[in-house]
Amino acid sequence: MSDSREREKSSLNGTERTGSGRGTLPEGTVLNGRYKLEKVLGRGGFGITYKALDMNVQVDVAVKEYLTEPGEEPERAVREAQISASLYDLEGIVAVRDYFIDRGIAYIVMEYVQGISIKQYIAQHGRMDGKEVLAGMKPLLKSIRRIHEKGIVHRDISADNLMITQDGKLKLIDFGAASLLDPKREEHTILIKRGFVPVEQYRSED
Repeated sequence: MSDSREREKSSLNGTERTGSGRGTLPEGTVLNGRYKLEKVLGRGGFGITYKALDMNVQVDVAVKEYLTEPGEEPERAVREAQISASLYDLEGIVAVRDYFIDRGIAYIVMEYVQGISIKQYIAQHGRMDGKEVLAGMKPLLKSIRRIHEKGIVHRDISADNLMITQDGKLKLIDFGAASLLDPKREEHTILIKRGFVPVEQYRSED
């Protein structure tokens, strides 16, 4: 099928795309007349991430589809796109390339990070060497410090969201849970992932 015919193809193949329980889009689906989906990279509480081909420039990208309920405004997607785009110059932070709405569903297009998550690495190879981890974390920690100086908190730094690239560097992905701190607000929502936040934040649940 030619590129022009691909672009004319219904972006969502007539599939209803509402509700957090929806299934994944089929391989070959074209979004926004530009991004051809190839496979699912992962699924989390905030959305489904696909590997896709940007047909305009013929490069691989990651496309995140947001899980929303019928009638829900895509505010979280807009926030993540804005936050991530503001961090484009920081080492070790995934870059956002595009943002769009397709049939009421929000999508963010990011650079495609070739590699595996720390969680996957540990599952395959066991515990990582401490010195190796420290060396990889140093440049990323500098970027995280700058993120905090901008008033942004990622809120989900974990083995799932830290990627080891093919050249051995660490890259932080998925700002779906990120929050902009407002000094005028006295309370802020806390997201808890056991093992990656101080135990006193969830000890009372036990």
